[in-house]
Amino acid sequence: MHLVGKLLADRCKAFVFYELLSNSWDEASTRVDAELRREAAGPRVRVVVSDDNPEGFVDLAHAYTVFGESPKKGDPKKRGRFDFGEKEVLALCDSAVIVTTKGTVDFRRDGSRVVRKDKKREAGSEFVGWMRMSRDEQSDVERAVRRVIPPVPTFFNGEEIPRRTPVRSIDVYLPTVTADGAGHLRRVNRLTTVELYPVLAGESAMIYEMGIPVVETGDAWHYNVTQKVPLNMNRDNVTPAYLRTLRTVVLNAMHEFITTEDANAPWARDAMRDEDVSRAAVRSVAEKRFGEKRVVFDPSDQEANQRAAAAGFTVVHAAQLSAAEWRNIRAAEAMLPAGRVTPSPKPFSPEGDPLKVIAPEEWTPAMRRFERAMVWQRRWPAAEVARLFAAHPLLQHLVRRLVWGVSVTDSTTFVLAAAVVLLVAVAAAVVPAGRIARMNPVRALRTP
Repeated sequence: MHLVGKLLADRCKAFVFYELLSNSWDEASTRVDAELRREAAGPRVRVVVSDDNPEGFVDLAHAYTVFGESPKKGDPKKRGRFDFGEKEVLALCDSAVIVTTKGTVDFRRDGSRVVRKDKKREAGSEFVGWMRMSRDEQSDVERAVRRVIPPVPTFFNGEEIPRRTPVRSIDVYLPTVTADGAGHLRRVNRLTTVELYPVLAGESAMIYEMGIPVVETGDAWHYNVTQKVPLNMNRDNVTPAYLRTLRTVVLNAMHEFITTEDANAPWARDAMRDEDVSRAAVRSVAEKRFGEKRVVFDPSDQEANQRAAAAGFTVVHAAQLSAAEWRNIRAAEAMLPAGRVTPSPKPFSPEGDPLKVIAPEEWTPAMRRFERAMVWQRRWPAAEVARLFAAHPLLQHLVRRLVWGVSVTDSTTFVLAAAVVLLVAVAAAVVPAGRIARMNPVRALRTP
């Protein structure tokens, strides 16, 4: 036991109360009392948990038998699996006493134990243990114990832990663990109820296993699963598949009540990737994330994307959603391509709308200024070119390379231009050649 205690030293000591409260709730108890008190001197605290179950322990040996056959193993609505949780609590205690209807077991500091059948309770069981716990750990444990969701009146340090009211209860098939006829644990799907509770100030959303918080999720609600949750060996995590299933169930039931922040949260996006998410939930999340007016970016119609943005639509690009989210978006028709919502005009297609041409008399002053600046009967007047470009200190060297006022069908201008270029080329060749022809070769050779 001391070795187990060393292995559990770094674990949050709230599990001590979680384990003891679970044992009491699993029985026919109508009231459970828990207490955590620090001794007057020293680093030790006193842990007490008692209940009024008429039967007490079924077998007193269960208090000290490690890895025994738990009577709750085959019942998915009870938390026990290996009858080992209470032994982990004992491993952390310097000493402990268990008093029940079948007798008393005294676990002493030297590691020995004494069983007395003559000292017993008339009803219920009581666990009293002494363990080392810092003041910070004690504060953490006290906060953790008050987060439980008790199924029966449960008191901690004399005050009743408030009973919470669920905002929604959902019946759904979820994986759980139970024992078969040979006592082997098997995973099965079973119809159960998931209760949703609001997250109070200072809390983080958790998965609860029948009232006991086991896994932190950070989602919008606490999920209290009213059957065994398939946890890992440390009982502090579930598989990603189980968590997604739970989130999908919740989103399908609560999509009308989620906020924009919820719709963008990781838990909702995780549920949006699941194949079982409902179409109504997909459309609701899409509306809260991107608004009522939303379209998918259409690479085949760029103008449609611009028209959609100008009309106040949110244009959603491919990178904003995962492949699984897009699959569900398309299946639910939660968003349509921009080309189907705000298509660009196609005046030259058989079904296209005619191109709208604005008559000159309807032009605005800005249109007229643009027309005067860019076009004047398809030619630039020489005076305008000289004023705006040829005389400009920065643009004049570019303008000199351009030909202005020439139409592509002006053959006379092109012929004259070619003739001028040819004459210049001939002149450039004939004049030097004539000078060389008139020169005396002998004189040329003698010239130094």
